[in-house]
Amino acid sequence: MFKFIAEYYTRSAVHKSNHSRTKQFLNWENIHRIALIIENKQGINKSELDKFIEETKKHVKVFLVDINAGVPSFADWQCFTRKQKTLLGLPTGEVYAQIKNDKYDLVINACRTYKLFGSNLTAQLNAGYKCTCVDLFGEADLVIERKDKTDLLSYLKEVKKYLEMIKTNK
Repeated sequence: MFKFIAEYYTRSAVHKSNHSRTKQFLNWENIHRIALIIENKQGINKSELDKFIEETKKHVKVFLVDINAGVPSFADWQCFTRKQKTLLGLPTGEVYAQIKNDKYDLVINACRTYKLFGSNLTAQLNAGYKCTCVDLFGEADLVIERKDKTDLLSYLKEVKKYLEMIKTNK
C-alpha cells in the first residue's frame, strides 16, 4: 500500500515538473552546472570520484542518497540520511525546500537502489536537461542504462562520453 502511494506521489511530482520546465538538450561544452545524484550502496571511492569531478571542469553538486544511515557520510556533499526520508521512503519537505532554488544545466541520477527517492529528487531539481540510469516515471530526457556490475565511475564516464557526442545548434 505504501509503495503504491509513494509511486503515485512520484508520478504526480514528475508530471508537474515536466510541464513546468523548459527542456533543453545541451552538449557537454554548454553544460556548466551539474547536479549528481548517487547512492552509498556499494561503497564509493570518494577520491576517484572527486578527481573525475575536478577533471570535468564543471561545477558539480553531489547529492548522496544514504537513507539508511543516521549521520551524513561526507561533509562536502549534500547527504540525505534517514532524517530526510518520509515514511513512504521519499524526500521530506525540508529536502525540497533546500534544493528548489538552485538551477542546474544537467541532472545525472545514478541511483539504482533508491529509485523512488532518486526520481523525486530528479523531478524537483531545477534543470533543463535530466539524465538517469532508470526512467520510472518519465522524469528523464536521456536514459543511459547502468548495468548491475557497472561501478559508478565507469557509468559517469559513459554518461560524459554520450553527452560529448550530442550536437546542438547552440
